[in-house]
Amino acid sequence: MLSDPKSIISKLRAQIRDLRVRCFKAYPDHDMWGIGVECGAVLVRLNELMERCALGEVVHVVSDDPTADIEMVRWSDETGQALLESRREGRLFHFIVKKIK
Repeated sequence: MLSDPKSIISKLRAQIRDLRVRCFKAYPDHDMWGIGVECGAVLVRLNELMERCALGEVVHVVSDDPTADIEMVRWSDETGQALLESRREGRLFHFIVKKIK
């Protein structure tokens, strides 16, 4: 028997929280973690990865550098690559970038 959608909302929210489900504007083709590393070093690695990516590929970048949000906007402006999304979860920043040129 099917449940009424309204009756399962809290159950679904709890399951999403417990499973740590994250939805982004684009599904990443690559994940790059820069925990404990200055954002400048992360951006060097991101540039190297973007050189190997095909047009349209998406990279999920995770950083704990407190300046990461500012640096990623600057990086996007300088490189012309698309910063599709940025969000902060606790002490971590998540960025979704897409190779557009």
